[in-house]
Amino acid sequence: MKDYIKIARPDHWIKNLFIFPGTLFALLLVGWKGSYGGLAGIALVSFFCTCMIASANYVINEWLDARFDKYHPTKKKRPVVQNTMSGKIVAAEYAVLAAVGLGASLLVNIPFFVCELWLLVMGVLYNVKPFRTKDLSKQIGSARLSFAAPEDMETYLGVTPGSATVLALANDPDHKVQLILDRTVAETGHFGCHPCINTSTVNLSMEEVRKTLLPALGIVPLLVDLPDPRDEEA
Repeated sequence: MKDYIKIARPDHWIKNLFIFPGTLFALLLVGWKGSYGGLAGIALVSFFCTCMIASANYVINEWLDARFDKYHPTKKKRPVVQNTMSGKIVAAEYAVLAAVGLGASLLVNIPFFVCELWLLVMGVLYNVKPFRTKDLSKQIGSARLSFAAPEDMETYLGVTPGSATVLALANDPDHKVQLILDRTVAETGHFGCHPCINTSTVNLSMEEVRKTLLPALGIVPLLVDLPDPRDEEA
């Protein structure tokens, strides 16, 4: 249990205290006239939320960077590198920290919730494996890649932007959409995806998806190999 607490880096929470000077300055600019007692309560909740989201980001950073950290002179001493830790427990820890942080942020207000959600998204963007579009373009024979237009997502998959999911392929009986899988992802155990709406997430077995769901839908995925640019930098 000690290692799981350590990768959340509670010792780094003190950094979040630097939020307060900016907040106080903003209150001076707008001429705050409310209750300072109530303001202190909001500040404490806000600090707690930010610590939870920051810890969630630390958790996935420690886990996903382990294979690089083992070659680092100091990072190789991190718990994920040195000890055997459960990926399922790490994923659960991330989910709990994120849920608590986002849930508590709703006690403040919606704008603050959006800010905390964006902090969580930035953590994902920073930590999840990047890829260069040219690597994918070469393998699928497409010179140009772009995000799908909202109307196309609705027409072909029956979902809105932000809700794209392998489950939406059930809404494409004519197979207008080609499923492309990174081989690394295809060989993973479980993965999370939206159930055609981005307000919730389900945990699916990749083996079940490849051996049961996709054959039932008559879909043959195109497997690609997306190199991690960080490997080339190592």
